[in-house]
Amino acid sequence: MLRSLVGSEMCIRDSINAEYGRLPIATMADEEENTGPKYEYDGEKHPEDPTQQHGKGKAVYPNGDEYVGEYEIGKRSGAGVYKWVKMEVDEETGEPKIAMDEDGNKVFESEYTGGYKENMKDGQGKMVFPDGSTYEGSWKYDKRHGDGVYWYSNGDIFSGEWRFGLKHGRGTLISKETGAKLVGTFTEGQFVKGKWVMDDATYTGAYKDNKPHGPGQFMFKHSGNRQEGSYQIVVPGPDEEADPEAPAPRPIWTGGQTHAMSAESGLYQTI
Repeated sequence: MLRSLVGSEMCIRDSINAEYGRLPIATMADEEENTGPKYEYDGEKHPEDPTQQHGKGKAVYPNGDEYVGEYEIGKRSGAGVYKWVKMEVDEETGEPKIAMDEDGNKVFESEYTGGYKENMKDGQGKMVFPDGSTYEGSWKYDKRHGDGVYWYSNGDIFSGEWRFGLKHGRGTLISKETGAKLVGTFTEGQFVKGKWVMDDATYTGAYKDNKPHGPGQFMFKHSGNRQEGSYQIVVPGPDEEADPEAPAPRPIWTGGQTHAMSAESGLYQTI
């Protein structure tokens, strides 16, 4: 029963790893050497240098991206909205072109709304990614940094601390598929310590590669019982050949004795 419970819940996954491997990093259209505007600009200019954008304005870049917001001495600084245009392949020429809707308007695939500092996302902001996932929270040096919430395209949700684009610090990751939660400490994007909260049990222990690893303890909600044990990865022996097409090995729970709480004393007893 225990192994069945654990096996059914092991499908919780850390979607941000998939995000980094799957999504291209969205770059701004003007993130080249600053040699002056290479795009259409309509807005306020610096009073002492009319070649510099300064104040509120709108920029339309050659690749179709658009920015509307505040500038300071030629750079995006302050509140603004940046939209990344969607590209598609022309059926006749085979060349990439800007996607248009039925009314002839450009189609945008991602959008950032929030603060900027020297052309980089900074402060509070919301980013909608091409796959539909969304991050809302703190930014620094163009990276998720500080407290924020990430809604993944598969329905998973992470709420907690970030450091330069990776989950780092206290946080909670919720799996939509199972309803299970990882609550605890993340380091460089990996869950390393905390609780794995399921419908009828909670596991507390250490983790490796976002999976339980080493000594830990299960607490069963309905019975109040607890069981200590250990998760270990079963690897092929020295005389066994590993199957390159086999899925990655999963940690196996080896449980010890189960302890039940006495209704009379309130203390745990071995059963």
